[in-house]
Amino acid sequence: MDFPLASAVAPLLQVIDSIGSTNAEVARRERLAAQPHGTVLLTLDQTAGRGRLDRQWVAPPGTALAVSVVIAADLGTAALPWLPIIGGLAARDAVADALPASVVAVKWPNDVLVSGADGVERKIAGVLAEFITTTGAVVLGIGVNTTMRRADLPVPTATSIEVELGVDTTDAVTLADRIAADVIRGVLRRVAALADAGGDASGSGLLGEALGACATIGRRVRVSLPGDRILTGVASGLDASGAILVSTDDGATTAVHAGDVTHLRYE
Repeated sequence: MDFPLASAVAPLLQVIDSIGSTNAEVARRERLAAQPHGTVLLTLDQTAGRGRLDRQWVAPPGTALAVSVVIAADLGTAALPWLPIIGGLAARDAVADALPASVVAVKWPNDVLVSGADGVERKIAGVLAEFITTTGAVVLGIGVNTTMRRADLPVPTATSIEVELGVDTTDAVTLADRIAADVIRGVLRRVAALADAGGDASGSGLLGEALGACATIGRRVRVSLPGDRILTGVASGLDASGAILVSTDDGATTAVHAGDVTHLRYE
């Protein structure tokens, strides 16, 4: 497969016909030897993809794009939690460009949602970040449902670019190349800005951008926390570390650094 647009923006790109998981493979290579910043592995057939909390990412061959990028920039440890958010923002921009008539936003920290005419938010992309202790790099994986048809969607709350367009996409590789190029460009540009700002998300403009693109802000949410704890309240903002701020009914505000967020519609 030829990916000329992605090749033009990735410092080092490998396209593979089929693989279990791009993230697992790039992480395996990174543990063996440090790879250059911006190294990318992508496929349209990921047979054992996974998301956060080891959830499966299932798609028929050729219908979803999986991209993994090595982030080896000097950001500082405190800035690392921003990398999944960067992945979500890059995927959001790529999807929005492909779906100009749709409302596309990020659900904290890194899912990309498309809002349909029925008011239902459906997931079209997700991000998984893995820190490699041996080199200090992060492998940032982004998956986007591109040409998956409605009958192939794993759950009713999922969607794809083809489903949202309402027409069959005749050239799946060309679409995937455009999405991949936008994602890679968006990730590397934001990482560079964050590095130039010394890891300061506010100074780099990343905090403001994330606040503007995040559909979770201002919503009533339920957050599943480690230890089977549940936090319910209104997502009121993000702090400098990328944590989401949840204001509960008793007036307290909690900074959530890790948790599974559900947008509540009728509570």
